[in-house]
Amino acid sequence: MESRGASTPATATAAVALTAVLVALILVLVPDNPDTIAADVPADMVWDFRLTSLGQLLVLWTALGLAAGWLLDRAVRTAA
Repeated sequence: MESRGASTPATATAAVALTAVLVALILVLVPDNPDTIAADVPADMVWDFRLTSLGQLLVLWTALGLAAGWLLDRAVRTAA
């Protein structure tokens, strides 16, 4: 399959390279977080918070993905 004269591997390589450049630009241009963690906060509490936040994001995106998939499947079935 060719897209505007470019082969699929070339298109995929260009997409990966563009994504890498955009991520690098974001990392360079976005300022550092000025908030620091106070010295009296236990490291265990910080890691528990980070893991809990990661788990919450996992649940959120899983629920959104499942809901979107269900709705799209339903829409395709009614359209056919």
